[in-house]
Amino acid sequence: MKTSNQRQYWMHRISYEKDIKRMLLEKEGLLITGWSNISDDVFLHEIAGKGRSEFDKIYEKHCKSLPRNRFCLYMFLSEFQEGDYVVVPSTGTFSVYEIVSDKPFSQAHLTEFVNSEEGKDAIECKDGKCYKKGTADELDLGFFWQVKPVETDISREQFAANNLQKRMKYQMTNINMTDLQAEIEEAIRLKRDNKPVVLRNEIVESTCNIVVDKLKSTINDAGFEKVVQWYLKRLGADTTLIPSKNALSKADGDVDVIGVFEDLGITVFVQAKQYDQFVDKGAIEQLVNAYESVYKGTYPGTAVLWVVTTCDQFTQDAINYASENYVKCISGAEFAKKLLDAGLKNLTL
Repeated sequence: MKTSNQRQYWMHRISYEKDIKRMLLEKEGLLITGWSNISDDVFLHEIAGKGRSEFDKIYEKHCKSLPRNRFCLYMFLSEFQEGDYVVVPSTGTFSVYEIVSDKPFSQAHLTEFVNSEEGKDAIECKDGKCYKKGTADELDLGFFWQVKPVETDISREQFAANNLQKRMKYQMTNINMTDLQAEIEEAIRLKRDNKPVVLRNEIVESTCNIVVDKLKSTINDAGFEKVVQWYLKRLGADTTLIPSKNALSKADGDVDVIGVFEDLGITVFVQAKQYDQFVDKGAIEQLVNAYESVYKGTYPGTAVLWVVTTCDQFTQDAINYASENYVKCISGAEFAKKLLDAGLKNLTL
């Protein structure tokens, strides 16, 4: 059994097939990531013991492509280990699980681990694929680990320190959180002792609308970009920059702010929109086009795309397109809370 000093701490975000995956996590102790299109024992055997570059070659052989989010699958299959702790965020809460199997499994073995009536009534698997029970609706379940709960349904606002709350807002499927070990262990302890801290929450909720109004009324577009740049610095970005407006043609799209987080292996590309009403699909397309045509492969690590705005509405087309292209949409109220979480010290704009 690993000690706290030996284990790694991870975050795993459940984004697709949420209801089924959460049920299987809570009822069966199965942490599932997806990628059912390549989930088989052959793939697991080929990547066993391989580094990132070899993993990429094997992935491309099986999928004929190299999407940005493959890094998350590599982390899940090759870096997670027995005894590690995994933070699983939900809306307003998070749970912590310990990995108890000595290896990940492919989808073909899923029903071997399903024992509850709820699980048996929900899914069935045949020929290496999983379906909603009694239908032809295929489920993207894919690879999984066996886990057991350490502590569940921990309130983010009541028990999580600021740094932990910020990290859980990253929209990656998997990230390493070992540097936040103390904060994770403290949140577990506070939940068990039922000792919430609530003053901060009251201040943030009562202040965020004021912050949004000031973001709209006291600075121009360039100033809003600088606020976003400042926020990335406060999050711990090693390098930040606002690209020249001449760096991209309209055909290429637009990126307003870039932040490089070397330790996390992440580069964040941001489209900043100081809008009053809503953000449409065009703003998302600008960001995606700029990344794909100009910036792809020019910065280290995994690319994360954000659209940050001062308004509180994204059109449904924008939401759908963002989801398809792994873009995080951040509304005015959400960004205001992030600024308050970060603390406004040294914001001189």
